[in-house]
Amino acid sequence: MNSPEKIHQFLLKSVFKAALKRETKLINAVEKFTGNLRFDGEELIFTMPALFKFAIGYIQEESITQISDEQVEYLTFRKIVYQSGINLQLRSLQAAVVMESQHVNHDERWYRLVVLR
Repeated sequence: MNSPEKIHQFLLKSVFKAALKRETKLINAVEKFTGNLRFDGEELIFTMPALFKFAIGYIQEESITQISDEQVEYLTFRKIVYQSGINLQLRSLQAAVVMESQHVNHDERWYRLVVLR
């Protein structure tokens, strides 16, 4: 499995699942992160560039593997996330990623991880 795929799987299993469970370790890491990624009440909101940077840092903090932004190009990561059918995977957790705010520039769009009720 190459680095973008590893990050995508890590994102789904270790970031989104942990966010939905409101795991303290993830909440603390998000609070320390200085970028466009935060909890808004109980939901995680983010921009794609911030999610990418957070995932790169958090995967190393979790000691899963050493990956740098040089090994994984952001545009490759974004393409994988957009094409992955991540909402189909999140459906089993009764969750989805929805667009929070529209913008012409993909990197300035905000997304929200929501629980489906």
